[in-house]
Amino acid sequence: MKAFLRLICASALAQVLTAGVVKADPVKASVAATRGEVSVKGVKMGPPLPVPMKTGGVVKSGRDSGAIIIPVPGQTVFVDHDTELEVRRCEMTASPDASWVRRSVCVLRMGHVHSSIARPKAGESRHELITPRATLSAQGTSWSTWSDASGDHAAVYAGVVTITFGGTKVDLQPGQVATLTGEGDAAALEVLDLKTGIIVRYTRGSPGGQTELASAAQIKSARDWFWQGLGAFSGTGSEADRLAFSQIVEAINKLLALNHLPPFNGPFEWVLWPNWFRLEPTLQNLASPDQPLE
Repeated sequence: MKAFLRLICASALAQVLTAGVVKADPVKASVAATRGEVSVKGVKMGPPLPVPMKTGGVVKSGRDSGAIIIPVPGQTVFVDHDTELEVRRCEMTASPDASWVRRSVCVLRMGHVHSSIARPKAGESRHELITPRATLSAQGTSWSTWSDASGDHAAVYAGVVTITFGGTKVDLQPGQVATLTGEGDAAALEVLDLKTGIIVRYTRGSPGGQTELASAAQIKSARDWFWQGLGAFSGTGSEADRLAFSQIVEAINKLLALNHLPPFNGPFEWVLWPNWFRLEPTLQNLASPDQPLE
């Protein structure tokens, strides 16, 4: 099973990498793997995979279902069950120094996605995720995002994710959980740090934020959201990201113990795909790893 999944994901990357990329050329995303009921523009996805998809396509997953989407090489987006995700923009641009600028934009309409963005040795790779209440963007990171009628949540496991909220940009660090609620003037953003127990609350017109110690109930809520994304992180994050995460777990577990909450103890199993291999995103030409993309 692992070998089969590795093969289809490598094939998906190969399709994108050989798409004849030129300056500012849009590329097709790829549905690398699916489980259960998954459709794109109403068409059910299934073997044979991978399947290229045009921008503007909406990925929908049903109960106990999910999919792996590769917007551009080196970016992996896991679409969880009961989720709708629009893949709005995927492009690669050649820089003057012959490196590549990879960019993708997705829109989370509802549900849960996990984004893992590899750090390129040259150039850059940026992924933007638009939710009903904010825009999240990052490069070289791994994070989960949830959205439903009650609000949006984001948990960062590696790297830095920037949230644009009401004209204010807030950087989320590893071990932090963000919650966005309300609309218009009543919109609010709360960022809770699971390493320190400090929560910062932002409202429209108050870019500085108000800082205070989080309550035990707030820490428990943040812990529960963070826990939900750990499986997808362990399955799609790079080896470097997982190593970096292991260095902050001790601080998180100390805070959880002080509040009489269960610690995070690995290994973290990916429940949806327990046999999914640890995807190591590659930015190299699969046919000639030592050669730049042409």
